[in-house]
Amino acid sequence: MKHVILSKKWKFEEEPLRGYQFNFMMEYGRNKRDRIFLPVAREVVPDKGAEGGTPVLPEGNFELIDEHDTLMVVPGKDDTPRCLLFVGCKGQARQGVDYSKTTGKVIFECSAGDNLCLHTEVVCILEPGQSLGLFTTTERSDFKFLYTWDGEGVKYLSL
Repeated sequence: MKHVILSKKWKFEEEPLRGYQFNFMMEYGRNKRDRIFLPVAREVVPDKGAEGGTPVLPEGNFELIDEHDTLMVVPGKDDTPRCLLFVGCKGQARQGVDYSKTTGKVIFECSAGDNLCLHTEVVCILEPGQSLGLFTTTERSDFKFLYTWDGEGVKYLSL
């Protein structure tokens, strides 16, 4: 499995809990409490991100397990051609973000915003040929973002 982060909003933290986290409270202020946390075992050491970006998990050297209804990243071999994708999208004026036409498996979704726009972050697992589509509509236009995993990389298409 390969790990791809296409959103600059994610942080990898060592303390107080080790893992990837996204917290809308930092962006939208108090009472915006929606957040995502994906714990990472100490034995899994993320590679440094490109150009100071968020560190990514080492390809093929981690597994996702479901332990007591909590997903965790643990050491292990996963040589499947799948992708663990972190991506986000900002909705337009008074509109949310729809990802219902996604062919991959969405494992986390996090949304928050103010009265003018809504931001959504999604974490999903994609098999080769599967896609994650993010759609938002305004009064004047539609925005469609399609992320397709081809087994080697994520192809991005804005419609």
